Amino acid sequence: MMRYFKRKYPQLARFCEEQGINRVSYKRTHQNMVLKDIVVHSIPQKLQCGYDINRSTLDRCLELAYRYNILNNDRRARLSGNDNIRFWSCVSELKVALWLDTQGFTLKFDPPARGGGVGEFEINSKQGEAFVEVKTLFGDSAMLDQRDLLSRIADYLEEKKLPVRSINLTHYPNDLSKVHLKAVTGKIESFLLTSVPTSSKYNSKKTVEYQDGSGLVIEFELSSGASTIQSMAYGGWVDVDDNLRYKLGMPVEGRKSRIQVSARDIPSFVVICDPGDWANRRIEGMLYGSKVTILGNKAQKGREYRRKDGKWDNQTMSDLSAVGVFQEDFSNQKFPKCVEMYLCPSPRFPLSKHLFTDSTIRWLRLADDNISVVQDVA
Repeated sequence: MMRYFKRKYPQLARFCEEQGINRVSYKRTHQNMVLKDIVVHSIPQKLQCGYDINRSTLDRCLELAYRYNILNNDRRARLSGNDNIRFWSCVSELKVALWLDTQGFTLKFDPPARGGGVGEFEINSKQGEAFVEVKTLFGDSAMLDQRDLLSRIADYLEEKKLPVRSINLTHYPNDLSKVHLKAVTGKIESFLLTSVPTSSKYNSKKTVEYQDGSGLVIEFELSSGASTIQSMAYGGWVDVDDNLRYKLGMPVEGRKSRIQVSARDIPSFVVICDPGDWANRRIEGMLYGSKVTILGNKAQKGREYRRKDGKWDNQTMSDLSAVGVFQEDFSNQKFPKCVEMYLCPSPRFPLSKHLFTDSTIRWLRLADDNISVVQDVA
C-alpha cells in the first residue's frame, strides 16, 4: 500500500517521510483537516474521490515547492503542523503559485515589500512582471472558535454513540474561557443522557436545548436510530464581511491589516482564495464603494452613486493595482474554477491583462460612469 502511495503521490510521500508524518487508519471527524488527516489509509469508498483530489493537489504543490527550493522551516511547520489555518493558508499560496507557474511565469518567492515587509512572490515573463500577495478567507476568530467547538462536540457525541442528528449553536458568549470549553463536552453528554437516557425511549425527532451559566446555548436534534451528526449550524457567517474588509487592508473596529505591495515600481495585486464563494457576493462594494439608489428626492429619484467607503477612490492613486478572487471546483482536480480580477480605477502601476495567458480570467473594472462594474474586454 505504501509503495502505491509513493508511486501515485511521490512528492507528498517524500514530504511526509521528511517530516515524520506516518499514515494511520482513517477516523471520521468533523474537524478541519490538516496534512496528517489527508494522507490516512483505509478511507471509506464514498470519500475516496475527495481525498484523491486533495492528495493530487498537494502533490503538485509540493513538486513546485521542491523545484523552487522554498520549503524553509516556516513553510514546513505550516504544512506539517496541527494548525488548520496556517496549513490551508500555506496551501493556498502554493495553489496560486502553481496556477501562475502553469501560465509560464518565472516565480521569485518572498520578494521585498514596501516598508520592510515580504510578499508571497513576484511573477516575471517576457510580457512584464508583477508582485503578488495571497490572502485566504476563513472568517474571524469568533467564527473559527464556534466551528471548532461544534466539530469537537460532534466527534465526541458520535464516539459515545448518542442519537444526535444535528447541532445548532444559538448563542456563543464572546468571553467564553478555554477552561470552560474543555469541560463542555462532558456536561453536554450528561445533559443528553438525562434528557433522553436511551434512543429506545422515543420514536421521533425531538429538540432539546443545553445552556449553562456561561451564556452558551446549543440546540440538539435527537432522532431515534441516528448514528452520525448530519449538520452543524452556527452564527459565524455574519463576520465574513468584516473578515474580507480586514484582508483588504480596511479598518475594522479600529484594527487595520497591511496589504503588502512591491518595494519596486511594478504592479502589485492581491489574490483572495475563497473556499466558500463568499467574496464574489460582497467584494464589488468593498473595492469600489457601496452602490446607493436615491429614493426620497423627486428630482433625483432613481439616480445611483457610489459612496466613498470602498478600498479604492477613482480620484486617488493606489499602490494596489488589482484584487483577484480565486475559486475552486471541489468536484474535480481542475483549479481554479475561476478567477475574477477587479482592476483598480487609478493604479499607480496598471496591471496588464496581456501579462496572463489564462483565458478564463474574468476582468472587471469600474465603468466610465463611476457607478457600474463592467467586464473589461478591450
